[in-house]
Amino acid sequence: MFVYIGGVPGVGKTTVVAETEKLAWKYEIRMEKVIGGGPILCELAGVANVAELRALPESVRQALRPEMNRRRYIFLDTFSFVVTVFQMSLKC
Repeated sequence: MFVYIGGVPGVGKTTVVAETEKLAWKYEIRMEKVIGGGPILCELAGVANVAELRALPESVRQALRPEMNRRRYIFLDTFSFVVTVFQMSLKC
């Protein structure tokens, strides 16, 4: 199972993950916390680093995310519960 937690800075993403970790430990649920998929996205986009990745249009990065998540799932499929956190940005 994947759980995605996202939001703008300060909304409480880290707090939610910390509380989830406590509950997983309490109920003996194997959990892995994954923060960011930058290295996988860089590989998929054919760029050298996150700065180059950020320079790509959001539509390109968004199109790569399903494959990034598929690769993460294959890597982490031994865990019962996977939490991934991403940060959203607001553009005015």
